[in-house]
Amino acid sequence: MAKPTTNKNHGINDLSDAALLHILSFLPTKNAAQTSLLSKRWRYLWIRVPVLDIDCSNLVCSSDLYAALQHRKHSPIRKLRLQFHGTNHCFRHFSEFKDWIYFSMRRGLEEFYLDGAVDHPTACLSSDHRPSIDKHLLPIGLMTYKNLRVLSLKDCSINACVRMDFGCLETLRLSRPRVKPQVLQQLIDSCPLLRSFVLEFYEHLKNLELRCQNLKSMKLICFHSRWSRIEFDMPNLQSFYYKGYLPEQVFSLTNPVNLIDAEICFCKGLNIYTDISFRNFISKFGQAKFLRLITPKIEEFVISKNLSEGLPPFFQRLKQLELKGSMTSTHTIFAIANFLEFSPILEVLSMIFVPTATKMSLERKETEFQASISCLRHHQMMMDSDMESDDAEFHELPKVSYNCLQHHLRKIKLVNFQGVADEMKLAKFLIGSAIALEEIHIQAIEQTFCHHMRVKRKLLRWIINPHTEVTYV
Repeated sequence: MAKPTTNKNHGINDLSDAALLHILSFLPTKNAAQTSLLSKRWRYLWIRVPVLDIDCSNLVCSSDLYAALQHRKHSPIRKLRLQFHGTNHCFRHFSEFKDWIYFSMRRGLEEFYLDGAVDHPTACLSSDHRPSIDKHLLPIGLMTYKNLRVLSLKDCSINACVRMDFGCLETLRLSRPRVKPQVLQQLIDSCPLLRSFVLEFYEHLKNLELRCQNLKSMKLICFHSRWSRIEFDMPNLQSFYYKGYLPEQVFSLTNPVNLIDAEICFCKGLNIYTDISFRNFISKFGQAKFLRLITPKIEEFVISKNLSEGLPPFFQRLKQLELKGSMTSTHTIFAIANFLEFSPILEVLSMIFVPTATKMSLERKETEFQASISCLRHHQMMMDSDMESDDAEFHELPKVSYNCLQHHLRKIKLVNFQGVADEMKLAKFLIGSAIALEEIHIQAIEQTFCHHMRVKRKLLRWIINPHTEVTYV
């Protein structure tokens, strides 16, 4: 009788040390150290991980961190992440904390992440006070450390009197910084290789002027203050992200001729009297090839006809447009028409509708399903007739020649499509005018099967290009 073959595949233990070190680098150092109990092979493996990720609020005393560092006398530390969540800090003196940073610098530190928040901030809260740890926390030696490539500071202060020199820094992220605009500019000037900059929760100031010739990507997150002037001189910018309120005064972005994508998210609805502010703001991204706009209501993107009369198209290079928000009236169609008029070479249009109705309960689903069976039988008998009324007539749009609809628009994507009257009017306007349309993709929201059949049938009847491929899911 042949002996049963043994399975020599031991799973994770078959991986090389390099692969295991890469996996452990994603764990907090405390959890990585616990793997030393698995076997002899794992006993000292965690010491070689080039990442230190420590939540200082969970340390009993600073000697715990000291022990973790002392095990790495001969191992590199490429990334250091320190978090201070809670009020029970383990350091008696912040000089100890500086020593740990210097220790990591001597081990070849390249990425430094410091979260100095005493509590967890909530997104889009603008004025609550969040104390930080010692304002002189960052050691002077770090400010002239030229091997650093990534620096992320949260709830920290930067001393205005300190000389700064980050010769290799490529990524800078500042969240709720305690720093004046002129010191912030000094910090940016000290980073000749800076490519990516994130500024979050920077408030309670009136004016902000920044310049950076080599910057490729910039994010402004949670800008809620009523700024009087925001001016950026970043001619090589390729990607821009903004989340906050609509700047109602001066917003200037120096001719970003290399801009590829822009994403704008308004935290609250736009005022009906902000047409001019919205037009001036959105026109700054006229060089973008991809534009994504998010607002509570898509219809708020309407620009009054008297403000757009005679204006040249804003988006001469725009090829992809994505809009996200709720659709509560036919004014949304006017908003879409605005962007089509100002985007002569648009190729892809995506709309993500934010549903206003709640999902159906299980009981209602069962009832609707039974009703759909009867409706479907009736619908099959009516397939070859035109007895259905067309409830999507819409004749109020101005007679405008949309260049993108006639020559360029290739794909339309509608997400969370319910098939209600206003959405059907919008769909009819788009697919009934897009001569060059090749594909329309619709992701429908929960409705009865019979309802989906009626919607799809109308869409097929409205398509002006017989070669258009329809995907309805």
